[in-house]
Amino acid sequence: IRFIVDDETTETHEALQLSIDRPVALVLLKPEFTDQRHTVRAFRSLVRACAKVSHPNIAPVYEGYEEAGAIFYTRELIEGTNLPQLYENGERLDDLTLISIVKTIAAAHSYLETNEIAHDPIKTRHIYLGEDGKTRIANTATSEPCDQETVANLIGYLGTKLQNFVDPEKSVIANRLLAEMRNPGIVWTWQSLQ
Repeated sequence: IRFIVDDETTETHEALQLSIDRPVALVLLKPEFTDQRHTVRAFRSLVRACAKVSHPNIAPVYEGYEEAGAIFYTRELIEGTNLPQLYENGERLDDLTLISIVKTIAAAHSYLETNEIAHDPIKTRHIYLGEDGKTRIANTATSEPCDQETVANLIGYLGTKLQNFVDPEKSVIANRLLAEMRNPGIVWTWQSLQ
């Protein structure tokens, strides 16, 4: 098991699902919270919400477990690098990759909205680019509705953040698309970006 990340109530590790020899992300409710009913209830609700998501580009939840006092679930271990990490490495992306990322995010948001799945807005830290060039998105489903930003604001945010990856000499089409996404005079929908 390899440690991945720690937050207020959980810690995430890379683990191996022995029954099928599959690497997974194991999200464990920290032991100091397992006797707090409210925190356990919120954790279970979050797992159920994430498990409802079934989209080819959004990381699925596999199973939830409660055994020997431990409460955890497993989900897809997303292979690849998220966009902030790529930015830190000074990466630039070509037109096809940038357009593919926009389409994938738009399709994911459309799916979540169409299926009325409460979710946090997809931000750059949730977006991963695999070595195969495919885009994967962390599961941002929530157990309770959250304050949603307007679609226009989210699309503008994406246009701004993805602009950091444009090579001005090589990404002519993506550069134009991202500029239009940032234009408050254009009314975008997730469907129109797919």
